[in-house]
Amino acid sequence: MRDIHSGRNTTLKKIANKQCTMEDTKMLDSSCLTEHPDNEYLFGMEGIERLAEGMRKVGFKGAIEVWDMKDGTYQIYSGARRNRANTLLGNSRIKAFVYPYPESETERRRELLGANIYGRNAVQRDNAIYTARQISYLRETIRMERENGIYEGEKTREELAKEYGVEGIGPCHYKAGQEFICDRHREPEGMCGEAWKCIQHYAYALYHGADTPFGEGWMRKPGVAIATCNDGIRPVTFKLERIEMEE
Repeated sequence: MRDIHSGRNTTLKKIANKQCTMEDTKMLDSSCLTEHPDNEYLFGMEGIERLAEGMRKVGFKGAIEVWDMKDGTYQIYSGARRNRANTLLGNSRIKAFVYPYPESETERRRELLGANIYGRNAVQRDNAIYTARQISYLRETIRMERENGIYEGEKTREELAKEYGVEGIGPCHYKAGQEFICDRHREPEGMCGEAWKCIQHYAYALYHGADTPFGEGWMRKPGVAIATCNDGIRPVTFKLERIEMEE
């Protein structure tokens, strides 16, 4: 089942989850079909003969997915291997789900990935090259969406700062490797008060002898804690380490 009425979906899994039945398919002539130019590069075309032999034995189950190009042709974005196998068997027509041609390049790229990765499980676990290409393709798609201001996924710290921070906001004033000495469990001089509020209970636990201030199964080295301030735009990570003093 595939949901074609759920609005604009950006995740690959949602895109693949279009809701329709075989009653919605059309029989198309193979002569009017073209393949998406990135399909073979991303997913490969190995095993066409083996696929054709399986189709000869049990028939062609399901349907390919195409975009209506509005010029009498249809572009396959999922099912290019099945179409080639079908043609190899001497068939000139094939069942297809027909969808409107997506307006933006990023939508087309996401539908191509979603339909193949989730719709037909085209991830080849024994071929890292295709997997790497798919990851790179998705990253480039996300970059394009960010550039056009239409990315709806998780935002980077830089994007959050640009959208919500004051003009010119940059990294916090701390420097990598900067050290503070905590006397007992008092706030060290020069430390941001808000940052200290976030980490002081770990400092307190370490001072009083706790080897695992987060609890068991967290930190590998006894007497050490890694904690972060709660600044949502420019958080700082601190390493807290107990100093053993000679009496």
